[in-house]
Amino acid sequence: MKKILLVGDLVGYGKIALSSIIPILSEMGIEVSNLPTALVSNTFDYKISSMLDTTTYMNEAIEVWRKLNLQFDIILTGFLSNLEQVSLIENIISFQNKKPLIITDPILGDDGALYHGLKKDSIDTMKKMIYLSDIILPNVTEIQILSNAKIKKDLREEDINEYIELISKEYNCSVVVTSSEIDSGNYIFSYDNNTGHLSKIKYKKIPYKFAGTGDLFAGLFTGLLSKSFDLHKACERSSEIITTILKLEYLEKSSGVRDVKIEKYLEFFRKI
Repeated sequence: MKKILLVGDLVGYGKIALSSIIPILSEMGIEVSNLPTALVSNTFDYKISSMLDTTTYMNEAIEVWRKLNLQFDIILTGFLSNLEQVSLIENIISFQNKKPLIITDPILGDDGALYHGLKKDSIDTMKKMIYLSDIILPNVTEIQILSNAKIKKDLREEDINEYIELISKEYNCSVVVTSSEIDSGNYIFSYDNNTGHLSKIKYKKIPYKFAGTGDLFAGLFTGLLSKSFDLHKACERSSEIITTILKLEYLEKSSGVRDVKIEKYLEFFRKI
């Protein structure tokens, strides 16, 4: 059984981040551990939230883990509240017998802007984290932020490919752009830094805004990699399953901010 460590925020209200990823991986038969980077009252979509930084706790927990010699096959990181937390993740890597696969979901923004409450320091923190990473999973807003590009919504395929090339060369990592709208179509772009293979997967966009869909993708994608799916196949299968789930959720849509009640769909992950 593979052992995966999740490093990210724990949200009190809303099924996102750790709250959504843990049940997915557990249902897939994977041993899951977690290290909260912050306690957050609710999703950033509400434009108001309260957050408690957990850096001190992280440092203390990691020292205990070092003494216990806890080992992980994969580390998936999400929201990081400060630069020191990247150094703490480096500490975890330092006492692993074998370097784990490091996957980073660079939580920075969406819909052409940074998330509420995030500033330039957050970008610098995420860039430092990406230098440690083997694979990153930005959405189309985040890859533009990381590329220091002027954010635009009308993108061509050439633009996406240019961002991917820039990031993969700068940080020596594979890149999966999880949401791109080009030529009236929606695509996931994946670049495997080990093989040099670039591919795109078309998906049907659900006409409704759900919170935490990137977290669902990150969790499922990571789980599939742990089960020996290659990069492209993991993207493809993740897209298929999440699209199916969102279609079902859309039938029960309501007004306001909405997350996916993932517990209703655990059977999808149990079958993998």
